[in-house]
Amino acid sequence: MMMKLHLLVTGLCFTIVAMSSVVAEVPTHPPDRHVRSSTLPPQAVSSLHAYGFTLLEPVTPFSPEPEVAEELDEYDKEKEETLLNGIVSSAESLIAHHSDYNSAVRRFRLASILGHSGAAATIGALLMAGDTHLKRDVAAGVASLRRAAQVGQPDALAMLGFLHASGLAERHGVRKGLDQALLYWTIAAETGNVYANSALGFRYMHAIGLRRDYETAARYYKQAARAIAFDGRYWPTPQNFQYGEIPLASSLMSVGRTRFKEGMFKEGPPEPTGDDHEVYHYHRHLAETGDTNSMTLLGSLLLTGGLGMRADHQQARERLRQAAAAGHGEAHGLMGHLALREGNYTAAMTHFRHSAAREDRNGHYALGMIFLHGLGGMKKDLSKAAMHFELAAERDHAKASFELGLMFDHGQGRDKNAEKAMKHFQASAKLGNIQSKFYLGVLLFDRRAAPGSEGNGREALRLFKEVAEAGEWNTLFDLAHSAFDRKDMFGSLYRHSQAAHAGIELGQHNAAMILEMSKEGDMAELSHWSRERMIAEMRELYEMSGLQGHTHSHIRAGDVSYLENNDFWGAFRSYNNSANMGNAEGMFSVGMMHARGEGVQMDREKAMDALFMVTKKDSGSVVAGNVAIVGLRLQWWLGDLWEWWTKVWDKTAPRQNEETSISGDESGTSEDGSGKLSASRAVKDRTTVGDDLALVGGLLAILVTVLLVRSKRLARQNGDSGRVGMVSHVVMGVH
Repeated sequence: MMMKLHLLVTGLCFTIVAMSSVVAEVPTHPPDRHVRSSTLPPQAVSSLHAYGFTLLEPVTPFSPEPEVAEELDEYDKEKEETLLNGIVSSAESLIAHHSDYNSAVRRFRLASILGHSGAAATIGALLMAGDTHLKRDVAAGVASLRRAAQVGQPDALAMLGFLHASGLAERHGVRKGLDQALLYWTIAAETGNVYANSALGFRYMHAIGLRRDYETAARYYKQAARAIAFDGRYWPTPQNFQYGEIPLASSLMSVGRTRFKEGMFKEGPPEPTGDDHEVYHYHRHLAETGDTNSMTLLGSLLLTGGLGMRADHQQARERLRQAAAAGHGEAHGLMGHLALREGNYTAAMTHFRHSAAREDRNGHYALGMIFLHGLGGMKKDLSKAAMHFELAAERDHAKASFELGLMFDHGQGRDKNAEKAMKHFQASAKLGNIQSKFYLGVLLFDRRAAPGSEGNGREALRLFKEVAEAGEWNTLFDLAHSAFDRKDMFGSLYRHSQAAHAGIELGQHNAAMILEMSKEGDMAELSHWSRERMIAEMRELYEMSGLQGHTHSHIRAGDVSYLENNDFWGAFRSYNNSANMGNAEGMFSVGMMHARGEGVQMDREKAMDALFMVTKKDSGSVVAGNVAIVGLRLQWWLGDLWEWWTKVWDKTAPRQNEETSISGDESGTSEDGSGKLSASRAVKDRTTVGDDLALVGGLLAILVTVLLVRSKRLARQNGDSGRVGMVSHVVMGVH
């Protein structure tokens, strides 16, 4: 049976859509490298030699009896399928264990040549993305994805949908078009594909190309969330507990996902600062002085290879042993996990008990799992398991709270109690546990039509979306940031865009910023895009991000429209969206556009309302809002004064012109040839300059006043009377 590709592989090659699969256990050794050449297509023979496979001579042809011919055909197909799955499984294993990326790529290529559609989708995505190990070839990647899609491979269908939605492969025949994207995603979603379900759920949720329908959005996200929540790698099984990731030391935190900022683009991608190296040496010094926290932290780093360090279990064990000997509870817990992996249950139990005695939450959780499943020859004891889970949950252990929720829900180890079960599921969900989030989402979604349950459907949708965006997405963002660091802007854009069109806000923001900040020549693959096209794409991505609550994305979309496109109405809409979400910068921009009549009709009242809201938003906005209010009032007062003077001038100008004008004198002739010099037109020609000067003068005067007041206040607080004079001289330019 054809096996779907491992999610980690698809994370690395950005075929994230394979997250819908429950991962099967794969062999850690390569398959038999002897292949009978009579079963291979001609184009594969030369490739097999390059990949190190030995071709056996074909057997002498024979003609079987008709009644056994069909059986023999089925037998050959089964053996061929087993061979292909073995090649793909070995490639997955190589990547999963970070052992030999190049060999994994070669095996995916081989399986693709031999007709494995999943491998074809994977190698297509790898070629699209490019990496330090594989030169980018967008044309070949698109061709490989199309071959896989022709036989209905879900990952390939979802990837082609992404390419149509993003337009990143237009040069190679995949034109931008949401209709085509929706078609591919709809077909892929029928198979339970995570990426396709997420992409469709996002668009139904925010009415992007589809009618807004929260219930339909929740159904799509529920499908994606189910695949993630019940993925065998994430469910708290005994195998995952024993052989899964070892918990990080509490003083360490995972890096998470990085939001791009403008400063990161000023001089290109930042060079490594060496901070991690300094952190390591700092804690190494403390560890040598006997600090057990630093010993434990170093041991954890050496176990996991954190902060760029090479994993070294021998050194890790020595550091942790020293800390445990000194009575450090967390070090005992980590030593227990090492012993558990080695099958030494006696040592593991000893360390976990020492850890729990020192109130370490991981120690309590470990004992709970051992008693729950009867690991290491220990007798199952659900009551003891529940007790240890409770002690861990009191210390905010997400998995322990989830286990307690299950125990109360099913009446195992504790009396059945739906209220307490819900309480623990909610606590676990708040701490980020994806199984608890999914469980709560299902309960809320099923009760959405019950009386008094208004809002349950929307809350279920939120929870399903959060679960769907868990899993291996961090792998994608890590690779996207790595591409950015090595100045591969298209590679970073490609990865962030994949997350963006699956509905992940951070991907939308970062992809838009890459398009905004990239310079000409940064992305040869998009050299056919005009600047106008770039602006349109980045606006689309910024607006997607803004729809999900990141108000600054609306601000950036507005800035791009205002400064680069002179699209004042588009800018106003973006600023107004941000203002409606409570962003002070958006309120300020809306007020100033009303005041200047840019994109909207000039309206002094609306301008003042918006600016007054700025002053009430937060303390950091008070000065800017008040300066703008006083400056505009001064500008309007001077403008009204000019207008009054203009009217007075217009009344006296005709009499003056009769006395002073000379017939035929050019200097006294108006543009319309009437022979009357219009003073009002002369004044109006100077109105813009006068307004700007008034505004600038007013703002400067207010700014000087604010600085003087603040300096005097600081001087009074510090008891330093000389400081006032110094600041005054600096502000006023007096020397």
